[in-house]
Amino acid sequence: MLKLLKVLIQIIIFIYLSINLLAQCDSSKAIFPITLENAKYLRYMYYQNNFDSAEVNYILGEFRLKNGSSVTRINVARKMAHEFIYIQGDSIHQGEDSVLINYGVSETFTYPQNSQLEFYRELTSSAPCSYPLNNDTTKWLGGSGDWKDGFWAIGMGRILDNSQFVLQLVRKSDNLVVAILDSVGVAPNPNSVLAQRYGTEPDTNNHIMNLPDSFAGRQVYLRVSPRRTGTTAYGMNFKVISTCINYSLLYDYKYITRNNCTESQINYFSSEFFSQLINYCDSVKNATGFLPGYISVYNKCLTKEQDSIFNYTYFEQIVRPSGDTIYVEKSNDSLFRERRLYINDTELKNRINENLVKIISLYPNPVTKGKLNISLDCKNELNAGFEVFTLDGKYIGKYWNGRLTPGLSNYMINVSDISGGTYFLAIINDNNEVIGLSKLIMVNTK
Repeated sequence: MLKLLKVLIQIIIFIYLSINLLAQCDSSKAIFPITLENAKYLRYMYYQNNFDSAEVNYILGEFRLKNGSSVTRINVARKMAHEFIYIQGDSIHQGEDSVLINYGVSETFTYPQNSQLEFYRELTSSAPCSYPLNNDTTKWLGGSGDWKDGFWAIGMGRILDNSQFVLQLVRKSDNLVVAILDSVGVAPNPNSVLAQRYGTEPDTNNHIMNLPDSFAGRQVYLRVSPRRTGTTAYGMNFKVISTCINYSLLYDYKYITRNNCTESQINYFSSEFFSQLINYCDSVKNATGFLPGYISVYNKCLTKEQDSIFNYTYFEQIVRPSGDTIYVEKSNDSLFRERRLYINDTELKNRINENLVKIISLYPNPVTKGKLNISLDCKNELNAGFEVFTLDGKYIGKYWNGRLTPGLSNYMINVSDISGGTYFLAIINDNNEVIGLSKLIMVNTK
């Protein structure tokens, strides 16, 4: 009888969890319409403190400013030429990371009195599979004493540094920190199987915080202050994650699991999003003849199979007379129409305004003998190429590809095969993003 009762209880729990998961997972909430603004909103800051024995991960995003019934999104700001590529933090000094504090910031905003900030924050730790897990429950010290401890059972002595992440409200005018909105971290665990998490509800992913009325109406922004103290020499890393499905719907510590959705539901969302993306691209191409200029933002979150289908559907690979192999977009009349520069793309203008790469001068300009000298000022070292486009955005060719060095530098390219006229010289990184742009005049060079 007791065994039957246990089985019935397990069945009831399973049905309860299934009902709640189905209620939580609503595709209308998980998948946003295909727009540039939605793509910018679904960017998350991702920090990682990695040791040989374990790693600590911190994800932050989906900022929403609430005031009564009014809700305004606050996007993660672009602060680097390479999104989705790791930026190495300060591996020498202890305390606040002087490198990464410059990257994890939001766009500038103002707010009225009686406002609140909603956001998604995920703190986790994990260990390599090669490290056996110590399940000695007598050593589960320093936890919360409930089922959530199971997610932090990482093995004794695996966490070597103290990793802390502080969400600050910063005044724009003088970069003064005016409030601490959130703070969590993971401490070393020399005597416990559990990673020692601490701070403001570290086991909760979706949060809402009151904003100080004393700074209402002022221009402010959000900033993460990543801090590390310990003996390892690695330092933290940072990158931007771009997704197609909002994390706040997928993940939270509820119902004895961190997943609000089942694996099959997540796979369905991925397939549904891809179907919407194809339908959207088809409608835009039918109306304009070209794909939307910002569509590469969405390509980052496609599976390999979806990316292959997308490229096969819309692009062809051709070889130019110079021998270069390039991808061109198929046109509606089955003729090749090479990839274009979208001059009025807001995302392009934002990247250029950040001065990640500043074009100091083009000399001579106009070009009369085919040789062009380019002087640049780069904030960071990065891979990029120099490409030329017509004023209406048609691709002419790539004239240099390599690694740009930080600070002032000079480059020379041969553009003698370009006909006379006015063009755009674009600096394009290895994510196919324009990060520098200047007009170029050719005179009798062909």
